[in-house]
Amino acid sequence: MQKTNGFTLIELMVTIGVLAIIASIAAPSMNDFRKNQQIKEQENKLRLALTEARTEARLQNKPMTVKFSSATSGTSNTIFVDIDDSKFNFNMKNKKIVFYSNGLADISDGACLSISDLDGERTKALTIDKLGMLSNTSSCSGG
Repeated sequence: MQKTNGFTLIELMVTIGVLAIIASIAAPSMNDFRKNQQIKEQENKLRLALTEARTEARLQNKPMTVKFSSATSGTSNTIFVDIDDSKFNFNMKNKKIVFYSNGLADISDGACLSISDLDGERTKALTIDKLGMLSNTSSCSGG
């Protein structure tokens, strides 16, 4: 019997079929992973802006304001956070938060910021207490 090097057509077709099945199983979970990462990225953007404002208020010994809008012009003590509303829903009662020079936040009952994808399947929420501390929560009950 003569020995040949290489793959037969059947072996190649079976290999391609197995790879196609694996790819079809992995594709939906990869899409979910990507969407979860996009929400987490927006949450981290919010967290960074709020932490920066609190830190700057203490360092500069003056109030710092965080405004949630796409505007970029303002005073030197204003930080703007722009959430891409074509991809995400952003909910908060007030459109700004003020941190004072002692690190406290100007919030009467605490604040909750929530970000979700447009279909509402994935939501991340941050709460800010009167001390200006941030924490993750499952959802905002009051919006």
